[in-house]
Amino acid sequence: MGTSDTSLEESSFDCLDEQGVRVRVEKSSSGEVPRVAAVHRSTRARRETGTTRKRARHREESEVNRVTKVIAMASMIHMILLEHMMIVYTDAIERWDIKCMDQLPEYMKTSYKALLEVYEEMEQLLTEQGRQYRVEHAKKVMIRLAQAYLLEAKWTHENYKPTFEEFRANALPTSGYAMLAITAFVGMGDVVNPETFNWAANDPKIIRASTIICRFMDI
Repeated sequence: MGTSDTSLEESSFDCLDEQGVRVRVEKSSSGEVPRVAAVHRSTRARRETGTTRKRARHREESEVNRVTKVIAMASMIHMILLEHMMIVYTDAIERWDIKCMDQLPEYMKTSYKALLEVYEEMEQLLTEQGRQYRVEHAKKVMIRLAQAYLLEAKWTHENYKPTFEEFRANALPTSGYAMLAITAFVGMGDVVNPETFNWAANDPKIIRASTIICRFMDI
């Protein structure tokens, strides 16, 4: 038994190949070039699959967090404009420049800076992927949303009762649905291209219909 064990130990041994995979090296009976049989390769494949899934899950979580931040920013802008109807705040959003903070009241500076930082974070991430153009589209729809919120605030402060047509024309963008649809495209990988954003920005029927449903169910 002892001789058999020793023979087995001498005829094969484990080592790492060039890719770091553990392999079993077995000596041939003639003592010539050893035959290499990979072992634990399936374990490595499982680990790589697990890592890929973790990265995909992380990307999904990051995208959810990004959209959540945008929703929070939209709600904040809505509340500020409804409460104060500050044209200067909307002007600052339209210009999208940190220097505009100097023109804002102190209580608005923090929220304005937070808004710019959310999109700056997006831009930094997408610049590495060569997709920073997507953030420009996201900014444009946020600006349009702020403009619609300002008109809504103006009607409220002036106690103006818009006609149904006036209301509907402004109520659709203030639902935020179209803004979120375009913002969601920002993190959708290779399935999205510049034509996707151009299509979405031209008020396609599917987005318009979804916006109408969303808005009038929320009244």
